[in-house]
Amino acid sequence: MSKELKINKQNELIRGYDFLSLNGKKCLNSIYYLLQKNYPQYPELLKSNYINIRLNNLRDIMNLSTNYDYIERIKEGMEELQTQIVKLKNFKNPLDNKIYDYYSFTFLDNVGFRKTDKEWIITIKLNDITKYLITKNENYTRLELLHNLNTLRTKYSMKLYEYLMSFKSYRYIDISKDYLILLLNLNPKSKYRYFSQLKELLERQIKEITNKTDFKELKLLPYKDKNSFRFIINPKSKKTITQEKINKSIKEFIKKF
Repeated sequence: MSKELKINKQNELIRGYDFLSLNGKKCLNSIYYLLQKNYPQYPELLKSNYINIRLNNLRDIMNLSTNYDYIERIKEGMEELQTQIVKLKNFKNPLDNKIYDYYSFTFLDNVGFRKTDKEWIITIKLNDITKYLITKNENYTRLELLHNLNTLRTKYSMKLYEYLMSFKSYRYIDISKDYLILLLNLNPKSKYRYFSQLKELLERQIKEITNKTDFKELKLLPYKDKNSFRFIINPKSKKTITQEKINKSIKEFIKKF
């Protein structure tokens, strides 16, 4: 599989906090791809209560073809999508047009694995909110899976890649240490509460991203006196965004995972 596999992922998800593992993130993005690819031609897919996915297709999209334990990894990721609760604040439900101060759901309602004579089939039931997010064509970031996102080996590098790509039109963004701890779902009492330790973690993730993806211009500039980090994203751009603006955009988005 050498062609590019691209998805449109909503910034509500990308810029929010999430607790998914690497396998959970890969499963969600792969479901995005399969449904966005087929939905325009087969709109009845999302009208159906259950959707069947060939496990081998999911394995290839997730870049797990060389992993002997790929079935267990996919099961782990799918179970997370079924059990990990997504918590949204100030959420306008597209199903009833009402705004909720607090709203929670899971990406998947049900997951089933069955083996036929020839192959494994995964049957999933999407939550109605998930269907809406997957087919919503506004305020999204375009991401390529096969040669970029799914080549990454840690949940931190994947989260950073998605988040920073959503600001791809900016020259740089400044992000505080405290917000990065939230964004990456780090224990605030862990060693990463220290600036130097968080800096080392970020440098490892940036190195992986620039080595494995097309995000080659990404750089990290720590500002210890400001207790924040500057991420150089697009050196040719004249647009910049400060931590204050980021905080404002976060409040305007559907937050918090």
